Amino acid sequence: MDDLKSRLMEKIGLDAEKSQETINLVVEFIKERIPENLHGMVDGMLFGDDD
Repeated sequence: MDDLKSRLMEKIGLDAEKSQETINLVVEFIKERIPENLHGMVDGMLFGDDD
């Protein structure tokens, strides 16, 4: 997720706080539209280990 935050800061000019707020908003948006059993997959992809 740090990569996504960095891209938002670089490409759009958001500060770190606004980048995080934007990511949180998008995650909420996605989770509202997918089945609940897929929420963990979204979290894992965004907040899991980047290795």
